[in-house]
Amino acid sequence: MGARVNDNKLAMWKSLIALAYVDGELEPQEKAVLLDYIRGSKLSEEIKRELIADIDTPLVFADVFNDVSNLEERAHVISTALVLFQSDADFEPAERKLFDILTTQHREMVDFASAQKQAKDYIAEFKTKDAAAARAEYAKGGRIMRMVGYLAEKLP
Repeated sequence: MGARVNDNKLAMWKSLIALAYVDGELEPQEKAVLLDYIRGSKLSEEIKRELIADIDTPLVFADVFNDVSNLEERAHVISTALVLFQSDADFEPAERKLFDILTTQHREMVDFASAQKQAKDYIAEFKTKDAAAARAEYAKGGRIMRMVGYLAEKLP
């Protein structure tokens, strides 16, 4: 794989690897998190091998993260940053600064009014389904559906 990654999804994975080098070194705990995450993914075995091979090569975060144009995948990189940054029990100042910058920039990109409306519409739809179908969808959906279920209980 070249230095620049054009594929959005691959750029997301490369960004996760680059996050581990933000403080200048790859800690064993960070490497373990990355390996577990890659191995547990639904990526092809070929892509997994390539990413695992790339773990020991420092990447510049901005070089790969700028290629992640999908807001959901950018949010995924940001949320995973916390797991990586705290995996060695030392949230370094460089890591904290990058995390703050990323979250601020992401908030500026998100249309929260639209997202809130979509969430409320989805919750309303979730509430109107019959109980058995709603429970089946809730169980099938994992973390996202549990969050929607929680919000359905809390929002008027």
